[in-house]
Amino acid sequence: MDAINALFELGGAFAVIPSIIAAWRAKQIVGISIATSLFFTSWGWWNIFYYPSLDQTLSAMAAGLLAGTNSIWLYQIWYYGRTKPTRCASCENGFDGTGGNGFQPCSCKKEV
Repeated sequence: MDAINALFELGGAFAVIPSIIAAWRAKQIVGISIATSLFFTSWGWWNIFYYPSLDQTLSAMAAGLLAGTNSIWLYQIWYYGRTKPTRCASCENGFDGTGGNGFQPCSCKKEV
């Protein structure tokens, strides 16, 4: 059971990484609630302490990776969320969607 749970925790960590990369590239956050990320990040940090009490070492280690990636994501939401998103003069909603995830800034670089 520990190994299966650890795989879910690792899957969560790897699922967060594309969001971290997209935010780093775009240097802005759009349409993300900090409350959701704060909840799951705090839950992840709790799991680091909870899993060892159940003798689930693999889950605890995987939870550490998930809590770490979620913490980076949470910091990016806070950091990039302080700046106003740029709008492109020629692309709808300020983004051209080249990255397929809605976070890639417009490639034409014509800001208004």
